[in-house]
Amino acid sequence: MLMLLFIVSSCIDDTYEDCGVYLEFIFDYNMEYADSFDPQVGVVDVYIFDEEGNYLLSKHADSRADLINHKQMFISGKELLPGTYQVITVGGLSEHFRFTDSYDTESLSGSSAIEQIKLELYRESNVVSHEFPHLWFGVTTLFHYQSDISVCPVYLIRNTNRFNVALQNNKATQLLQTDTPAPYTFEIITPEGGIYGRNNEPLVKEQVSYLPYYLESTYSIAAAEEPAGLVAGKLNTMRLLADNKEEYSIVVRDNTSNRELWNYNLMDLLEKTRPFSPMDGTLIPLQEYLDRQGEWNIVILYREETPGDPDGFAVVSIHVNGWIVWLNDIGI
Repeated sequence: MLMLLFIVSSCIDDTYEDCGVYLEFIFDYNMEYADSFDPQVGVVDVYIFDEEGNYLLSKHADSRADLINHKQMFISGKELLPGTYQVITVGGLSEHFRFTDSYDTESLSGSSAIEQIKLELYRESNVVSHEFPHLWFGVTTLFHYQSDISVCPVYLIRNTNRFNVALQNNKATQLLQTDTPAPYTFEIITPEGGIYGRNNEPLVKEQVSYLPYYLESTYSIAAAEEPAGLVAGKLNTMRLLADNKEEYSIVVRDNTSNRELWNYNLMDLLEKTRPFSPMDGTLIPLQEYLDRQGEWNIVILYREETPGDPDGFAVVSIHVNGWIVWLNDIGI
């Protein structure tokens, strides 16, 4: 046993192939408070910089099957000299995102510095209406390599959100599917450009509108002449940041004229649904709640003074992940 411990803790092979660092990926910053790296995160990319922040090398895993125990990546002693290193990790990197330096060079080179890197949503305009998968980010993590074997935990945070939004007429009864175009649509407006630096801080302050990539409409059996019984859709956004909470909004529009019918502060809405922490029984800080949740189900109950007439559109209440928020200062 003592000999085995000596072999594990030190490397005497001149090739150093058995020496190195195991990067162990952990995603427990979620509402379950449990490590969900496996099965949620698939593709993994790591970028290693020296102590001064100069880029050295990167490694890629196409799936968890390419990782040790589905969650560890080995950096061997042949790839590193003894010293202190910095690693940045991205999970779920795809054609929808870019990891670049300040020169927008996607293949980092020896001239790339850690202060220059950025992770961003690939978009061609300030309107995003396509579906993109979840993305995870492991901010700059230090590790030390001394020609031995060690394990370095890398903690990931989810940088994307999924919203399932429904606009439901509060007079609608049983609903049937219809091919009629949805009379209403919605969007989420954010103040950040979806571009993040080495420590996941936003780099660009720029208004971006996220529109549904999926939208359908149903109608009421009890009043078939009302075509707006329910409008349901799905959209995604990048990370929500509490520091700029006054600049986020959820908007309902007339789908024919694109006229704005209702506008509400998204952060105020989500903040009212904060749960208590299972750790100490206090309310979860807003930013922690926004980062842990990631999946949002919102049902907006509305009424129309005249059926089918958007001029009479008025929101009555909003359901968020099981919470009911009544408007007009009725409370929660």
